[in-house]
Amino acid sequence: MIKIAFCTSDGKSVNMHFGLTHRFAVYGLDKEQLTRFPDTIVGSVHSLEDIPPLGHDRDKIAQRIHALSDCLLVYSTRIGSAAAARLTAQRLMPIQVADGTSILAELEKLQDVLKKTPPPWLEKALKQSQRKP
Repeated sequence: MIKIAFCTSDGKSVNMHFGLTHRFAVYGLDKEQLTRFPDTIVGSVHSLEDIPPLGHDRDKIAQRIHALSDCLLVYSTRIGSAAAARLTAQRLMPIQVADGTSILAELEKLQDVLKKTPPPWLEKALKQSQRKP
């Protein structure tokens, strides 16, 4: 089973920039099964006043990468090039989709790809994940 994270504010759609989101909906997926894991929350946001000012901060990005370290794919509406490079260096693949893209629709598409002919990198990741305890 591979794990996929989605930048979201509502748990239903991809609607956040990677560097600005505080919530990731996390799912496990293989050819036959879909599992919802508890959301991953980064930072301490209890109200709108707690949201930090815009801009990228290395610690903020590192915190997100660490929190998602067991995921393979990370979906967002946008991601800066430096953050994307840091994700890929940790073997996390950033994927940008349109604002409002349905999380379940993306999972269905991905599961369909897994059932048919997944690209070699995805097939390899799936096989590696099946070997883990």
